[in-house]
Amino acid sequence: MLEIIIGRAGTGKTFYCLETMKKILANSPLQTEIFFLLPAYQTYRAELALFKDTGGAVNARMYSFQRFANQILEEVGGAIVPRISEIGRRLLLRKILINRSKDLLYYERSAKQRGFVEILAREIADLRTYSVDAEKFSELAANIDDEELKNKIHDLSILYEDFRNSLADKQNDESNLLEHAADLIKNSKSIRRAEIFIDGFIFFDPQQRKILREIFKYAKNVHIVLPM
Repeated sequence: MLEIIIGRAGTGKTFYCLETMKKILANSPLQTEIFFLLPAYQTYRAELALFKDTGGAVNARMYSFQRFANQILEEVGGAIVPRISEIGRRLLLRKILINRSKDLLYYERSAKQRGFVEILAREIADLRTYSVDAEKFSELAANIDDEELKNKIHDLSILYEDFRNSLADKQNDESNLLEHAADLIKNSKSIRRAEIFIDGFIFFDPQQRKILREIFKYAKNVHIVLPM
């Protein structure tokens, strides 16, 4: 079942979710898992509110999308795949920049400057978070008249593709954690018996939407709050 809860800010949508959780816990305290997906900064406050009303429940958990993805991977075994650290990502990008130095058109000088790898790492992370296809991104450059922008997209596309190829089937990194978890939700037993509540989001990025699509397919019930 999918329940959509719509209302203006301050009309009690979160309170309704917490009250519904209390009823579920009262009726089937051990048979049902409850996952409450929230922006990371809201999870602690929601945990306190639920604890105050129920005294605590081991099967009711508050998650950000990131923590939820980690939970799925730990349950179904996806966490076994090595995950590259932030430092490892920067070292890998530095190596790619050295190997590709003669192919760069826009970043040829910038690539040698202090701090450029950190900037590039953030741009690559954004591309992965928004599930940008490397080939389509590369094709985009061919349709742009502005020479400077065209060269920039050319450089980003080859660096992005090299980064993806370097990690393929070997390691994951934080920027595609949700995508990896979404592929494995179908194997999660806890999701199939779960009541999942989603609140506090104004929009969902592509990886979050992929998680939601899989949740809608496999969860017992989903309750999602949408602002007006």
